Amino acid sequence: MFNKAKWISANFYPDMLAANAEEIVRSAYLRKVVAVNKKVSTAELTICALGLGVYYINGQKVTEDVLCTPYTIYDKRVCVNKYDVTHLLNEGDNCIAVHLGNGFYNNNMESWKDRMAPWRDIPKLILSLHITYIDGSEEY
Repeated sequence: MFNKAKWISANFYPDMLAANAEEIVRSAYLRKVVAVNKKVSTAELTICALGLGVYYINGQKVTEDVLCTPYTIYDKRVCVNKYDVTHLLNEGDNCIAVHLGNGFYNNNMESWKDRMAPWRDIPKLILSLHITYIDGSEEY
């Protein structure tokens, strides 16, 4: 599903996991430019944000969905979303961007004792863009 993809995070955050942390860095903006050198037949974005993510390609929202990452026991299960993004890609350089926030993955609220959750960590993201070109070739 994710082939060669690796989890990335905003690891430049200060230590915000300490039990006495009063503030949490609210969100990060991650982006990458991807070159598309041929005419695209189909393109599918597979993405998992541990935290909350809003996804963009070339400045356009990938989905109007909000709070795409549901609450789960993150050290046992994570949820993945897939989107057809064919209409968002152009030949040439394309920018994939994610506004990545804490959500339930790094919740600092006392109501559910989330500060003690074994999975709690800075938000993370994994994604894969699978492009099929009109000549039948594929790229991940």
